Amino acid sequence: MRTRSLPDDGTGGISTATGGSSRSIAAAGIVLVLLLLAVGFGAGQKLLPPPAKDDNAAASEFSAERAIGGLRDIVGPRPPGSAKHEEVRAHLVEELEALGLTVQVQDGVAMDSSGGTPYRVGSVHNVLAFLEPPAADRETLVVAAHYDTVPSSPGANDDGSQVAAILEAARVVSTASAPDDRNVLFALVDGEETGHLGAQVLTDAPPEWGEIGAVLNLESRGSGGPAAVIRQHEALGALGALGAGGTPVAATSASEALMSLLPAGTDFGVHQSHGWPTVDLAFFARPLHYDNAYDTIDHVDPRSVQHSGDQTLSLVTAWLGGATVAAGASPGLNYFDVLGLAEAQLPLPVIAVLALLCLVGIVLLVVRLRAGRGLLGAGTRLLVALAAAGVVGAAVLPIVGLITGGRPIPVSEGDFVGMPWIVLLVLATGVATAVLLQRRSRADRPVVALALACLCLLATIVLLILLPAAAYLPLLISVPLLIGVAWRECLPGWRVFGRIVTAAVAALAIALFSATTALILQAFTTLLLPVGAVLTALVASAITAIVGLVADVRTDRPARRPRAVLLAGAPVAGLVVVLVVTLLLPAAPSPAPSTLLYCDDRASGEGVWATLDREPDDMASEAVGADAERQSLGACLPPGPLQLPHGEVEGLAGDARDAPDALAGVDPPTVQALESSGTTRRFAVSGVPGARALNLWLEVDGEGPAPEVTRSSIDGQPVPEGPSDWGWDRWAVTYHAPPETVVFELDLAEDVPVTLRVASVLEDPDATGIVRSADSVPASTNLLTSTPFADAIVVSDLYELEEAP
Repeated sequence: MRTRSLPDDGTGGISTATGGSSRSIAAAGIVLVLLLLAVGFGAGQKLLPPPAKDDNAAASEFSAERAIGGLRDIVGPRPPGSAKHEEVRAHLVEELEALGLTVQVQDGVAMDSSGGTPYRVGSVHNVLAFLEPPAADRETLVVAAHYDTVPSSPGANDDGSQVAAILEAARVVSTASAPDDRNVLFALVDGEETGHLGAQVLTDAPPEWGEIGAVLNLESRGSGGPAAVIRQHEALGALGALGAGGTPVAATSASEALMSLLPAGTDFGVHQSHGWPTVDLAFFARPLHYDNAYDTIDHVDPRSVQHSGDQTLSLVTAWLGGATVAAGASPGLNYFDVLGLAEAQLPLPVIAVLALLCLVGIVLLVVRLRAGRGLLGAGTRLLVALAAAGVVGAAVLPIVGLITGGRPIPVSEGDFVGMPWIVLLVLATGVATAVLLQRRSRADRPVVALALACLCLLATIVLLILLPAAAYLPLLISVPLLIGVAWRECLPGWRVFGRIVTAAVAALAIALFSATTALILQAFTTLLLPVGAVLTALVASAITAIVGLVADVRTDRPARRPRAVLLAGAPVAGLVVVLVVTLLLPAAPSPAPSTLLYCDDRASGEGVWATLDREPDDMASEAVGADAERQSLGACLPPGPLQLPHGEVEGLAGDARDAPDALAGVDPPTVQALESSGTTRRFAVSGVPGARALNLWLEVDGEGPAPEVTRSSIDGQPVPEGPSDWGWDRWAVTYHAPPETVVFELDLAEDVPVTLRVASVLEDPDATGIVRSADSVPASTNLLTSTPFADAIVVSDLYELEEAP
């Protein structure tokens, strides 16, 4: 016999259906535990990579310990043009040749195809290793990672760990033989950090390489977590091949949708634009150990390297066995792994049909239950709960930043001190807010479930319009809620079988939802903290609704003043706890790595030590001066090395102090005019010999606008036009690893004089002794020599290119 809940008795007690409150509470406990286990299993599976294998693993297996052992020979800042960069390239060639592979170095010059000033160009040297000698009749799988770094990072994770993974995977497969129609290319690519220049040279593949069957691009955007498929292009077949060896695969089209919103990219974009089927595989937890001083070998997670290597080996093995990797996908395809065990694909029309069915179901159930007014009230309370959770998530970091003097949270060893606690407290506040609001709801249990299903359906519709690849996520909540309400109200067998099925479906759906959200949020903790709080409140609301629905436990009670106060104060209390914990945290240790540079301006005859830090720490204060003022560095700082907009580059610039000894005999860059005819200006630039980068930009006299450049070329190659990614308001170029002389040509909108500035960025401190030999810099600054946080930038005199005669 189907049972229905009794009306509230007005005493504040729990009203239950036939069978007694004890059985109802026991059932609620069982369902609650089941759903919490689903959350834990789903999220945990995406937070913890598989265990790493040590160097005792069989030679036929991938070993993270062996890979990390090889990483020690790679770690160190290696921007293009530096001595370390050249040293690592030679080491990689030697290692791959020792495996018996066919190795070649692909040299070239490329420009950042995205366009926009400051334009980026550079000389690159890709290290390529073929399993079999390249041949036009072989289809080739490319496994790629980049070996360059940003100037301020040792690059142990980004992307040294993936380079090491490729070396270990190459060792395993080096004894295998490829079939006559297939080949594997291990590509260690240059220039990723300078505009994906090496990938552009790589895509100019000669015909003798054969057809490119697919590309596996290995990246690191953090220092841990599972190696996940963050996006793919025409390579859905790779999702199964990555797990062919039994390795769990983490993949979701939701991350693909999110990546489309972010300005940062990987070499994936170059491969995609060239039409190569490509998979972007990356681990991205703990992003604070990424592209900075803390990206050291101590912060490499062997489990992440193991997960990446196992999937790489599985894909290569499947490829050599004849597997089909390239596979097209319909626009907006929703795909996700089912807890690492299988792969699900939902085309956009299927998502739309499911959304339509959910809408029809909601309308029919609302009519049957006569719950229009109750649905509106319950939905409003749920919206308030989700909004309150989002406000908490959005307010935490700014408030903490105000309390801690501008830093979001004190930094220690590259981690936000207490960041896990802050995240947990924010998420717990979301849970508390959702549960308390549902406890205050006077709506019947099916109505609360319908209201939540309706909100999730609205979210699905919004995502179908804005981010279709993520539209499946809210449906994971809507579907089990509607199944439960429909079965409870309309179908027989609810008492036992219906409840079991509803609880099981809800557990699976919540596990999938938790897995996807955990995978995404760990990569963008600080960026998406408000989203994380909202999603946590959503999961808490879904669990509360399912428990109340399946266990027949009413959650509505008369609003009492203490509980009403607690409800209203839940978000505020969460913020207070977060801030108290933050204030009790230990201060950041000192000294801490600094972004220290010396700018030698030959036009003014002055030099200045500067740092981009918010305040001078122990390592920088004696260089910039303890009383250094925060100011714009646009007057002496070219755009290229830091890639920040002119006029907005702010740092602490101190008084002119002793220049580094290494600059004493350095001549500045020079400019030689070659042609001035009409609106054309052609000139040659020679930088400081051995400099790792050359920067050239138009100088502006006073407040007037810079001369408009309609077309430009570098050594005869046209510069791609486009909007500036950095807000730079004039024509500028950064040339990484430049030759001795570079010829530029500008076409101006008007025949006007042009004033040029040129800067050479010298080698890192280890090679030049820029910091080590400076008497004005304290001995503690020698810690900088392990990572080049000190650059010497030599800026030229002003060069006038006059109007054409």
